[in-house]
Amino acid sequence: MKNGLIYLFFLLISMIACDRVSSNKTVDRVDIIKEKIIDEPRSKHTVWKSLSDSVKIELASELSKYYRKKKDSSNFYLWNSHFLYLSQINGNSIETAEAYWDRANFNEYTSHLDSSYFYFIKAFEIFEGFGDQKHAASMLYSAGVVQRNLKDYIGGEVTTIDAIRIYENLNDNRGLYKCCNSLGIIHNNLNNFELSLSYHSIALEKAKEMSDLNLIAASKNNLAVVYREHHDYEESVRLAKEGLQWDSIYQKDRELYARLVDNLAYSQFKLKKTGKEIFDALEDARAIRDSLGDESGLSVSNIHIGEYHIENGNIFRAKAILRDELIHAKKNSSASDLIHALDLLGQIDPENSQKYLQRRIAISDSLIDIERKTQNKFARTQYETNKVIANNEQLASEKKLIIISGVIGIFLVSLIYFLNMQRIRVKKLRLERAQVKSNEEIYQLLISQQNHLEEGRRLEKNRMSKELHDSVLGKLFGIRFLLTSLNGQQGEAIEKQREQYLKDLENTEEEIREISHGLRDNNEVLKTSFYQIIQNFLEERKAIYSFNISLSIKTGTFDLNEIPISYKINIFRILQEAIFNVEKYAKATGAKVSINVGKDEKYITLEVEDNGVGFDVDTVRKGIGLTNIKERTQEMRGSFNITSVPSQTIVKIIIPIHYES
Repeated sequence: MKNGLIYLFFLLISMIACDRVSSNKTVDRVDIIKEKIIDEPRSKHTVWKSLSDSVKIELASELSKYYRKKKDSSNFYLWNSHFLYLSQINGNSIETAEAYWDRANFNEYTSHLDSSYFYFIKAFEIFEGFGDQKHAASMLYSAGVVQRNLKDYIGGEVTTIDAIRIYENLNDNRGLYKCCNSLGIIHNNLNNFELSLSYHSIALEKAKEMSDLNLIAASKNNLAVVYREHHDYEESVRLAKEGLQWDSIYQKDRELYARLVDNLAYSQFKLKKTGKEIFDALEDARAIRDSLGDESGLSVSNIHIGEYHIENGNIFRAKAILRDELIHAKKNSSASDLIHALDLLGQIDPENSQKYLQRRIAISDSLIDIERKTQNKFARTQYETNKVIANNEQLASEKKLIIISGVIGIFLVSLIYFLNMQRIRVKKLRLERAQVKSNEEIYQLLISQQNHLEEGRRLEKNRMSKELHDSVLGKLFGIRFLLTSLNGQQGEAIEKQREQYLKDLENTEEEIREISHGLRDNNEVLKTSFYQIIQNFLEERKAIYSFNISLSIKTGTFDLNEIPISYKINIFRILQEAIFNVEKYAKATGAKVSINVGKDEKYITLEVEDNGVGFDVDTVRKGIGLTNIKERTQEMRGSFNITSVPSQTIVKIIIPIHYES
């Protein structure tokens, strides 16, 4: 027993190892193909056609992720479309959600925010439908961030709170941190100072619970931004300095480092602190953001440095930086930064202030219009999403109800079916017993009828025989005696006549005697039997319809009387039905009935042939008569066949003799 358990343990370990090796081989193969396609794009079509669908899905996923990181739009959309299409046609819903997720992230990066929101919601619907709550919450959080960036703050708040509900059920602190941080930014943009501080404080507590120094520093920076924008610069300076106390921040998160440095320097600048170190700090933050490609952060740095130059009287330098920022903000579709730069330029360039003001108004109006349209679009998408969620919940509830009802229904139907089958079996047994008894009674009635008929015939024959013998023969004998007494008369003519009469009388007497003997009950060729029943039936039909019916019975040594009563009844009823059909439909002048048993005595063959008009065997509607013939034949495990042409129709029944009695 112990050895068996050890063997089973090692078998399981080997199976797991084999699975891992197989999985690793697949991954290695995908990596090799991916590198080949990246290095030789023209080889794509040749390589692609030779792959299985599962490998194609894995490869398309890897390539779309690769080109997303490379920010290669054309190749990303190409491979992401392959990934999405293959996952859909193969019914891989989770892979479909991942394809939507990749596309949402790429659209967010390329500032196609409305498309990004759409695909985040599509991915959410699939994850939510599969019960993958963690990924569903992540999609909602990301969709909320997109709404926030498009200034749909109310919609973003609703979406983010929906994500928080899921993260709370999952007890996911990191997810809760992200959502609270996003809500803090949303309410800061809505000038809800207290709510913004509240959400950022909750996010900071979550970061501390996780002991994540990076997130702690990020929350310190976010709180610093809120205090700075509400003109509490001293608190902003304190928080920014606390965030910079993480000694690894410059190496591990340079973008966050640049934000903290910029916040600290700008807040100090707002506190009217001067000195080269503040300008150097602002320039340092700007240089880091420029090197990292942080376009939004670069705009913030440009505006802060522009303000610094304005405050220090370097108007020429301020104009140059702010005009460059107009181009930069327009290029990056940053309307808020563009408006901020226009406001500053309007202050320091009175000659062009009207132009800057008009441009600012146009941008504000356009921004309001875009926000309105975006909010409407998000509202529709959110409505449809909520509708999908409600439908999913309803469908899930209905599915449970249907399953329960189905199980109960199947059970009841099965029970009813079982009881019904039992009742049918009992009824069938009763009918079979009743049929056997009925067949016996029918045959006994036929035998009784035949016996009565034969007895009547016998009595009638005996009566006629007596009458002929006792009456007719006596009278003829008297006549012959009288004629003999005339023999004394003379005359040649009389003699010849007398002799002729006497000879005729003798002949008649002999003939009557023979008839009398024939009428006696001495003919036993046809005894009361199944043969006689058939012959009597045919004679009766021939007398009624006045057309010729011939009967041929060739059974050799086999006696039809030996077959079971049920077979006799069925054969007789089949013959009856066949003859009735000839009488009704055939318009025949004659019919032949033959009953034969082969030399091997394996089959009884019944044939009924007529010379009537015939019919189309394939198209004629099967009436109850033919159906009865077929069913009776099947009861005897025989075969039934009809052939018909004009002037000849043959009904042929073949019945095995090796029946079960």
